[in-house]
Amino acid sequence: MRAAAGGGGGGAADFALGVRTLRSLVANVLRAPDEPKFRMLRPDGAAVHQRLGRLDGSMDALRACGWEVAPAHLLCLPVAPDEPGARAQAARLSASLHALDALADAFAGAVQALSLIHI
Repeated sequence: MRAAAGGGGGGAADFALGVRTLRSLVANVLRAPDEPKFRMLRPDGAAVHQRLGRLDGSMDALRACGWEVAPAHLLCLPVAPDEPGARAQAARLSASLHALDALADAFAGAVQALSLIHI
């Protein structure tokens, strides 16, 4: 998604929407880990494609958060909440959430600083 921030994959507004969307996806899983609709994504679905699929690196970002490619063109979190490895998966998601928060804050600060330069 780095290219999107610089204009290569959709511009600043699309990049910010992508970060918010990733954050929301991760937060939903952490809030309701037993909910299958939060654990599986259809990357070619309208909502995911509109908010993430068009951005360079967005699928890599989802995989970095823990989603894996599954049959039928789905991305899923591989470990159910009651299986071994669930704590490690939750820790990875929690770290991803903190990283996305930091990225959103840094990006907002950069946009604000750039807006001051253009005055």
